[in-house]
Amino acid sequence: MDTNELRQFSQTFWVNACVHTIVDEITSLDWDIVPKDGYDYDWVSDGIADVKEFFTHPNHNGEALSTVVIRSFIKDILEIDAGVLVKVFDINSYDFNELEPKSGAPMLKPIGQRKMTEIYARDGASFLKEIDKFGFLKGYWQYSYQIPAHPMWFHRDEIVYCAEHSRSMSCYGYARTQA
Repeated sequence: MDTNELRQFSQTFWVNACVHTIVDEITSLDWDIVPKDGYDYDWVSDGIADVKEFFTHPNHNGEALSTVVIRSFIKDILEIDAGVLVKVFDINSYDFNELEPKSGAPMLKPIGQRKMTEIYARDGASFLKEIDKFGFLKGYWQYSYQIPAHPMWFHRDEIVYCAEHSRSMSCYGYARTQA
């Protein structure tokens, strides 16, 4: 399905009204970081404060989590069933001695050896999944109108990709606007 057509259809009055209302409702919800049952608040309070600060200022563009990042993410899920968040890690989170074979990009180090510094919402229609014949997700390729000849590789842990309506016959979801 042509995602440009889905986006154009999503701008019609009734679809746009529904999408806008759902996005407004979700982003108006209060959120909090609370300790898991069995954990003393005093024991995890420093970590909670760090996470709250990160979500208050999730990137260097000055975008707020609820007003920009989540709005864009939820809107893409509702319109094209492909919401994407890009997790940005610091330079020390990559192993420059081990390169991804197809793209030549440095590999992301294992969990515990990396530090996430930012989150950005990006156009879900510009990402293609790379899966093997069994459906195992290896990573993502982002195609851009800004750099049309060379797609950008993302390790599977660098992307949060959400589809509301997954299907067994495809690694992509089925958008509400396709029905």
